[in-house]
Amino acid sequence: MADQLSFSPDMALVVVDVQHDFAHPEGSLFVTGAPAAIPHIVGLVTAAQAAGAPVIYTADWHPEDTAHFKQWPVHCVGGTPGADLMPELPPTTYPIIKKGIHGEDAYSGFTMSDPVTGKRSSTDLEAVLATTGVQELVIVGIATDVCVRATVQDAIAKGWPVTVVEDACAGVDEANSRAALAEFASLGARVI
Repeated sequence: MADQLSFSPDMALVVVDVQHDFAHPEGSLFVTGAPAAIPHIVGLVTAAQAAGAPVIYTADWHPEDTAHFKQWPVHCVGGTPGADLMPELPPTTYPIIKKGIHGEDAYSGFTMSDPVTGKRSSTDLEAVLATTGVQELVIVGIATDVCVRATVQDAIAKGWPVTVVEDACAGVDEANSRAALAEFASLGARVI
């Protein structure tokens, strides 16, 4: 992987939702491939930071009561251990992009939508990226076929060149994850 991807300060690594409820076997929405992906993610974070590339984590951060939980089991309630980033992740100096804090459906690191009205709003990710001066994004995390997919779709729609590192992602469903990776490539992302 290292020979296919070398970081520079004009790239940002966006790490999507590597949180207890998704990545730990006791999490309420555990993604079985997450434990295998985490060492790859940590390696990328370390390489990015060594190269001076910004590393930005996103995190689901839901209230206890939200219409979002009509569709999903309760997960990543803000301020609870389920919402914690996995402890293996190195610290970053950039703010964690918390999404869904007012009960929104928040699959993408960039946008959220009201689960009742569908009204869309932005997270802080684009504003944070604007402060960095980066020109391209590397996107990894959980889940390939849900939040990584939505983040990649939004990033490409916003004009970002995107690289996705397959080994540093974990999906809920294998077939859907393969379809998501194929979709990323068809949209113009580099998948390695």
